[in-house]
Amino acid sequence: MKKLFILLIAIGFKFSYAQLCVGAAFGTFNNPGSDFKFRTLGPTLMLEYSNNEEVEYYLNASFYKKTLDSYTSTVYDENGFMIGDASITETYNYKYLQVGFKTSLAGDFSDTRFNFFAGGGGALGFVSNQYKYDIPGYDKATQKLNFVIYGFNFNTGMQWRLKPVTIELKGNLDFSLKPVVAGNEGGYLGAYTLTSLRLGAFIPITK
Repeated sequence: MKKLFILLIAIGFKFSYAQLCVGAAFGTFNNPGSDFKFRTLGPTLMLEYSNNEEVEYYLNASFYKKTLDSYTSTVYDENGFMIGDASITETYNYKYLQVGFKTSLAGDFSDTRFNFFAGGGGALGFVSNQYKYDIPGYDKATQKLNFVIYGFNFNTGMQWRLKPVTIELKGNLDFSLKPVVAGNEGGYLGAYTLTSLRLGAFIPITK
């Protein structure tokens, strides 16, 4: 993921004769339709590039963490014998990339102080799922599961230009081609849709 991120940044600098902006945002992350209540908050780093007044291209890197309420489940050893009832804490860590474009719906990005936009692109997520088992009489055990999700992202929102800062409110609707939440036995749970709403700001670093 680091190599991909560095490569996309390098491509942005290669075309830096146009506008290149960096910024940050903070907002929600949700998996509607999941078996769990899966709403959390997290930061987003933004890189945006434009050589057209009506179109901008972006790379977003978001980081989310969600810990589910503890629940109890019976645990068995490798021979099928019951060990006991364990209190299980389940934690998801997401490193989530979005790359795509957005088009101005009112004027252009360079001159209009306030405008609306819409766009779309691709999405790639690296998920680490960790289970902590607390069983009376036994040491705590931890199990980890890593998987990748990918699909398409669509966005709409508004921008307010206060030179040199641009304030942005963006809503995202993403469709994953793999389920977003995975179970500890390798089976997948939850829905294929991600939503997020972020408020952020960015500034130009080249012209």
